[in-house]
Amino acid sequence: MTDCRLGQPSTSTRWPCSSPSISSPSACATVRAGGPAIGSPSSPGSATSSGTIFGWKRDDGRRRYTRRVGKAVSATGQLILAGWHAGCHSSIVERVDVAIVGGGPAGLSAAVMLGRCCRRVVVIDAGDQRNRKALALHGFLSRDGIGPADLLRAARADIEQYPTVELRAGRVAEITGARGTFKVRTEDGATVEARRVLLATGVTDVVPKIAGIAELFGRSVHHCPHCDAYEYAGKPVGVYGHGTAGREAALAILAWTDDVVLLTDGHTVAARDRERLEAQGIAVRTERIARFTGRDGQLDRVEFATGRPLRRTGLFLATGQREQCGLAEELGCELTPAGVVKTEDHQSTRVPGVYVAGDASTGEQMVVVAAAEGTMAAVKIHASLWEEDLRHRRAARQRRSNRSPQGSARQP
Repeated sequence: MTDCRLGQPSTSTRWPCSSPSISSPSACATVRAGGPAIGSPSSPGSATSSGTIFGWKRDDGRRRYTRRVGKAVSATGQLILAGWHAGCHSSIVERVDVAIVGGGPAGLSAAVMLGRCCRRVVVIDAGDQRNRKALALHGFLSRDGIGPADLLRAARADIEQYPTVELRAGRVAEITGARGTFKVRTEDGATVEARRVLLATGVTDVVPKIAGIAELFGRSVHHCPHCDAYEYAGKPVGVYGHGTAGREAALAILAWTDDVVLLTDGHTVAARDRERLEAQGIAVRTERIARFTGRDGQLDRVEFATGRPLRRTGLFLATGQREQCGLAEELGCELTPAGVVKTEDHQSTRVPGVYVAGDASTGEQMVVVAAAEGTMAAVKIHASLWEEDLRHRRAARQRRSNRSPQGSARQP
């Protein structure tokens, strides 16, 4: 057992290593608290179901509790289990309370709250955050204008103080099993068994395959006016889209600027829609687009296959999105017509034990909302786990009482 508030293992606890680079299933170590050395190659133990080795590591002058897979570190930073002549077989499965897939604002926010609940958590992140190409994010109290990468660094630093939370780089290939015994397998073959799963995988914006747009996306080509339109207030802006989505997106941008042009890229516009747009001063260009041109990420103009070019300083896409991965659908989660996962109270889904938070779920797709959803999901997950824990505690106390010669009177 671990007292996560102290960041310290109990006096004598055994964990097997789970490093795929070590092959023997018999090499485990007894980790002891209280001294500078927490393990030794000469202190083998029997394999258990816990999964990873825990050890002390010197970090910026602080002594903190951290996970180490296949090794442990003394208080002085010395590697003390590297001398193992063998290790655990890669088939050993690490067991955690919660596996979080996705290390963006939703996943990291959930990890912080679950860490504060002393839950064993692993966060597996592939680094495919939706806004990773953006210059800045907005609407996040006290963090307005921060770069996405800077926000993630700050969030990961927050997580460092919670010893029961582990961050891993990787991509989840599949999730099988059911509530209480989910198996989360990554592409490198590692497997984690989790009592609950939180999917915070986000979505991917559908970006048209037009020359020049990839270099501009996230800099002067955007998908969310609430996040980025303020910087274009009073400036010439284009909206790329057609049908109802294109029409409504163009009308919405009028909140920030009167100079709006709808670009349909070869799609016709219904007479009623054109009339409504022109009544609001929105021009419509239906020609096919040849390319977008600009410099250093800044859009300058739109060039068409026929017709004169159009100067614009910003562009907003009304092209939709798709789930970052198919894990939710494979697990049986219900999707909405918009292509995101339908969630209930506290980000739960129709699949018992599976939760979804952030852009992959229903609701406003903003960083601050994603972080809030991660926290809400974490609170619900902890509550559901605690109900199970109480039942197990009661059953364990009853078993001890039954084994005791004097019954429950011997219990504290």
